Amino acid sequence: MHKTKWLMLLLSSWFAQAGLATVTDLKIVAATGSGSFTPYVGAADGYGLALLRNWAANQQWQVTLLQHGSVATALNQLPNKPCYVALLATTELVALQQQYRHLTFTAIGASTAVLGKNSLPQVYMAYYSQQGCGGVDYTANIPALPLLLGFYQQNFATDPSTQASFSKARLQRLPKLWWHFRWNALRYRLDYKMLVAQGFQESYLRSDVTSPTGVKGVMMLTQDTADLLGVGDRTHPRHSIKGGAKYLRVQLDDFADSPMPDRLWLALAAYNMGPNAVKRIQANLRASNIDPNQWQAVYSYMAARPRQGQYQQAMDYVTRIRSFYEQMVHKPLDQKKIPSNIGDALPEW
Repeated sequence: MHKTKWLMLLLSSWFAQAGLATVTDLKIVAATGSGSFTPYVGAADGYGLALLRNWAANQQWQVTLLQHGSVATALNQLPNKPCYVALLATTELVALQQQYRHLTFTAIGASTAVLGKNSLPQVYMAYYSQQGCGGVDYTANIPALPLLLGFYQQNFATDPSTQASFSKARLQRLPKLWWHFRWNALRYRLDYKMLVAQGFQESYLRSDVTSPTGVKGVMMLTQDTADLLGVGDRTHPRHSIKGGAKYLRVQLDDFADSPMPDRLWLALAAYNMGPNAVKRIQANLRASNIDPNQWQAVYSYMAARPRQGQYQQAMDYVTRIRSFYEQMVHKPLDQKKIPSNIGDALPEW
């Protein structure tokens, strides 16, 4: 037997006799989908994944996400691997449950009625065995469930009026702006789909919009912010999208201490209500010995203060953008509708 393998077996035996857990890392296998997770630049996030992460954290387990091309491929990883769980949603379960009778499927999260109110699917985890995984409780509660429902809810995206506006913007306005978003996303190291989702939230991708407070353009920049960023004409799509992308990059760099995707949500909140407002919340969290770099902590702080209109606006802002982004990922734009001529989308370098 290999010396290293023999040593690991000896240590495992000693830990078991001492009553200590030897496994600290739970493997989550899943395929991208609206009910499981959505890939972001440098991270993955989504309702189902957030549920499992909070479920594991409540048991003081670390988790590792292993991404697969299909749910079936993910489920095939489970036999004889007791510390692996698969993540899937209701629509996937119906087709696969009969085929994988040797696996146990457990619903996690909220009831069907609560999920319906938040336009979310039932999420399941599948596993092969409950034995040999350090005493994992597959029925453990998720204390952060109300917060997760609030942030990951899809009511904004599934609202018929919003859905019609989003569809119209994607089909009629986005093709004309596509190269502006793509080019500036590349320039400022952003996901262009996130930039598009933000632009839709800001202005429905319209350049002729002006708010009562004087913000203008596709990315709805204030005059002070435009001056700071060197944006000439806020109403010109090229200048507005360039300024918005640059400003989002500034916020991302400003919250570099937070891991992705928390860093992204904090940056978007800062874009909406100003970085100092977010930093004041972080300072209060830090004073209470709460990790200020976690979006869940910042979101919880704002949710606990419903009378603060600025907080509610920022929560809705980030939630909507995340929801629109998921639609961009799972329902991509028809490439045939994208102009092949870059035209004046190329910004000055």
